Amino acid sequence: MKPSRLLSLAFPPLAVVLLALGGTSAWAQTTIDQNKALAGNVTPGDAPGFPITISRAGSYKLTGNLTVPAGSHGIEVTANNVTLDLNGFTISGAGSCTRDDASQIVTCVGGTGYGILAPNGEHFALLNGSIRGFSIGLAHSGSGRVADLSVTQNHGIGFTAAHSLDGNLVIDRVVASLNAQSGLLIGKALLRGVVATHNGTHGIDGGSWALTRISDSQAMSNRMRGITAGLIQGVQMWQNGQPGRSGLVSVGGNVDDDGVF
Repeated sequence: MKPSRLLSLAFPPLAVVLLALGGTSAWAQTTIDQNKALAGNVTPGDAPGFPITISRAGSYKLTGNLTVPAGSHGIEVTANNVTLDLNGFTISGAGSCTRDDASQIVTCVGGTGYGILAPNGEHFALLNGSIRGFSIGLAHSGSGRVADLSVTQNHGIGFTAAHSLDGNLVIDRVVASLNAQSGLLIGKALLRGVVATHNGTHGIDGGSWALTRISDSQAMSNRMRGITAGLIQGVQMWQNGQPGRSGLVSVGGNVDDDGVF
């Protein structure tokens, strides 16, 4: 197969996904802060306190940090066609994590619940902010886009999207660090500009999904493997506890502790 043909298969156009995401722009934007979370009724059926339930399509924006008590989720999205702009703010749970540099083991205390839980939502966009201190930072199994997000110090996985439908999930510029398990557990998605570092198991766990596509990303100083599986291009993997290329298909321009491949 010619290299140009391989590249087109590896990283196809995403116009359909991005056009679909643009559909949320027609709605007025709803703002969310700590006081509104405690009052409830952000959308119909949203009870006072956490989690904040987003049950209607539309555009939502944080106007301040959210502090979530132990045992609760932060935000639960039950509707399709939702755009959630964290607006540079942080959703914080009750957990925290530390790392022993010698063993590379990450130890966490207090992390429970999900920072954001968006199961099976279609055309979900999450943008521009941080999630920290939960059991799972972000869980999303539908289509959409996640961009400019930091997921750190979660007791389990930073970001899981292991069953994204049809691969129509785009992940841009996500940093996953100091999570007790994998930084990201991803299947059937396109990752670009992702950084996974200092996580307690793998940096990016592609599972058994050959459709995990990763470009221009870094996986460094994770206790196990930098990346477990996927089609990769322009990826750097350094100082991970279990170096290895098994499960990876190279489109070129990748470097790791063993050289260029």
